[in-house]
Amino acid sequence: MKISSKFILKEKINADLSQTVIFRVIFNRINIRHYTDIKILSKFWDDNSKRIKTGHKEAKNLNLQLDSIENNFKTFITRCKLDNVSLTPDMIKHHLKNSLLRNNFYNFVDNDINTVGKCTLKETTIVTHKHYNEVLKSFAPNLCFQDIDIAFLYKFETYLKNNELKPGTINTAMQTIKKYINKAINQDIITNYVFKNYKINCTVKIQFSSRSSSITSVKTFTRSGL
Repeated sequence: MKISSKFILKEKINADLSQTVIFRVIFNRINIRHYTDIKILSKFWDDNSKRIKTGHKEAKNLNLQLDSIENNFKTFITRCKLDNVSLTPDMIKHHLKNSLLRNNFYNFVDNDINTVGKCTLKETTIVTHKHYNEVLKSFAPNLCFQDIDIAFLYKFETYLKNNELKPGTINTAMQTIKKYINKAINQDIITNYVFKNYKINCTVKIQFSSRSSSITSVKTFTRSGL
């Protein structure tokens, strides 16, 4: 069995001039391409390290996502070897697809809502969870589970406060994140319970230069009965 892997940029340029980062696997001369959610301008790509240059404002978080994809794949290959599993291209494709879904916080939430949530949650609760997921996206467009630590929680809380959201609304937003962190732990996706030492801090206030449309909409949403 011959297998190698590396990150590359998709040759085709997107409408915004960015290029999608691809995780390419060559398995017994079969080329398998796994498209990530990460899109960057080519000037920010380091072709030697196969990572995003530090000049990109989200380089640290995006590279952590790439590290996670690569490390998860290496672990998968090692386990297959130890268990004497005969790998196939379809098995590799399935693993990569599942890995991306589970690692990305937003993909995980959307998948849970559209599967388990439809059977266990009220329609109003589903609307609430989807809405706060969009609010979180306005703060962190690319978010993986490893990005969510206690510092991240306090930064997000501060972001909400400086958009003049009420304590009850902020608590609902944080409780929504907490719910899916717990689900991820129960599914063995993560092990660290980030909310263990977290408490809402009502004294922090930092001025932001602008407010997002998602934050404005959550104010209206809250007043309507959440």
